[in-house]
Amino acid sequence: MDTSQSKKAKAALREVAEITQKGTVLLLCAEMNPNKCHRVAVAEKLAKLVSLPIKHLP
Repeated sequence: MDTSQSKKAKAALREVAEITQKGTVLLLCAEMNPNKCHRVAVAEKLAKLVSLPIKHLP
């Protein structure tokens, strides 16, 4: 069973997927520690929802 937080995360991911249909999306992270950044995980989940390339910037 999904938790409320999990449901909100899935809804947010679907919302970002919809936005990708309108144009380019850039995911940013404010995490101080790069090892704790969730951006890559979010991008990988997003890639499963949409058929668009994901480019990681250096």
